[in-house]
Amino acid sequence: MSKQRIYLDYNATTPIRSEAKTAVMSAMEQVGNASSVHQEGRKARGLIETAREQLAALVNAQTKEITFTSGGTEANNMVLASDLGALGKKTPLAATLMSAIEHPSLLKAQSLSNHPVELIKVNENGQIDLNHLEQLLKIWQEKSDLPVLVSIMWVNNETGAVQPIVEIANIVHQYAGFLHVDAIQALGKINIDFTSLNIDLMSLSSHKIGGVLGAGALVMRLGILADSYIKGGGQELGLRAGTESVPAIAAFGAAAKACQSELKNTNHYIAMRATLEKNILNISPQAVIFAQNSNRVATTSCFAISGIAAERALMSLDLAGIAISSGSACSSGKVSQSHVLKAMGVDNELALCALRLSFGYKTTESELAIFAEEYANIYKRITLRAQKQAV
Repeated sequence: MSKQRIYLDYNATTPIRSEAKTAVMSAMEQVGNASSVHQEGRKARGLIETAREQLAALVNAQTKEITFTSGGTEANNMVLASDLGALGKKTPLAATLMSAIEHPSLLKAQSLSNHPVELIKVNENGQIDLNHLEQLLKIWQEKSDLPVLVSIMWVNNETGAVQPIVEIANIVHQYAGFLHVDAIQALGKINIDFTSLNIDLMSLSSHKIGGVLGAGALVMRLGILADSYIKGGGQELGLRAGTESVPAIAAFGAAAKACQSELKNTNHYIAMRATLEKNILNISPQAVIFAQNSNRVATTSCFAISGIAAERALMSLDLAGIAISSGSACSSGKVSQSHVLKAMGVDNELALCALRLSFGYKTTESELAIFAEEYANIYKRITLRAQKQAV
């Protein structure tokens, strides 16, 4: 009998919650297009609106502010592809500013913008350089009367670093700009109060909180105007055409409701990560914990031991029954230097040794201990081999 595998790659995708699985199976038992006026259609519409209410409750937003999408990538793309406006008037944008550590769904989607895109610097701890942000906003204010869009990932998917969104929002609005926050890795991990936050748009994803793949959302403050990204019918208040995936959306809502209690576990997760990182440093005192001096979410640790290539470590851990990552799952298929670590000033040799371990509601202390034991074995094998070759 094969031993049970250990899954420690929650930032890539999270195990489906039982509540979400029940919701999706129940929704699949029903037939009906949510745009139809007959009873079956109205039931499908009811499932969508219930999910909208459940998600709104998790992020303290109004249901009218939530547009369902096929996922976080689409939500991010929607923002970049759109002109924005307020007070009943849309206008072209002068520029888009985003950090150098954003998700590929933003960095690689720059061509969707019909205006220049500039990158905001980050420091060695993966924190936005607020002075550079303000400098760029000043430059664009002098260049154009048009507003600037600033797009920032709240919680970095590789290091877990948390950005000071309140400060960023204050700076952006001081210069009459729009602020979009990619909160995909923040959802369910830190408290999100969209109503009180001074942000304009926010992207979310279902499978990062234990929902099923194929559902996401764009939360847009009432009064903000944006363009329809996918043309067709008038679904989602005309902002996102296409027949909604009722099962995926129902599961999103169920996962949102279920993970509300997750925020109570933060101290427990902090203790688990502290033990994990202590064990890593015990394996090798030269190990580097990236963004260690930054505010981080409790369930993510990005680290490296020089000389232990991530590619080799990943294969060895996988053979030992442990799944972790070397960075963003959207870049899978190859191990190359992380653009996040590069922006933080990490040299290429060390960056190629970086591993990301992310965990959550199903993870146990014993699983993290088993990982540390296996990683120590890998370290010993590689170190011994290097010593023999040096003789």
